[in-house]
Amino acid sequence: MPLPPSGGDSRPLRDEWKVAPCVLLAASLTACAAPSELNHRNFVTQMQNQVGKSSDHPYLTRNLYRDRLVSRKTLPNGNIEEEFQAGHKLRCRVFFEVNDKAKTVVGWRYEGTKENCSIAL
Repeated sequence: MPLPPSGGDSRPLRDEWKVAPCVLLAASLTACAAPSELNHRNFVTQMQNQVGKSSDHPYLTRNLYRDRLVSRKTLPNGNIEEEFQAGHKLRCRVFFEVNDKAKTVVGWRYEGTKENCSIAL
């Protein structure tokens, strides 16, 4: 234990040592929550990176995971919306909007929680 300043009382220093376990606990709980947020950001980045690409690109979710296709419908603007199972335990729904004439992914959205709509780093 550190020595108190000369002529001072050692009690305030001892009180600081009592607080240290609480600070460590708070830091560890924050660290535990961080991966979930990072995994969600990774998910969003991965999906957003598909917008603007050719709908025939071999590494798009819609082409890699055709078996996860849930539904496909024509939107009022003539584009196609495809719904896929995605994320943690496939509990997230991802919707890609595809301009079929231009063969381009023009947008995306998701439905689900941050925990389910995540891709582990």
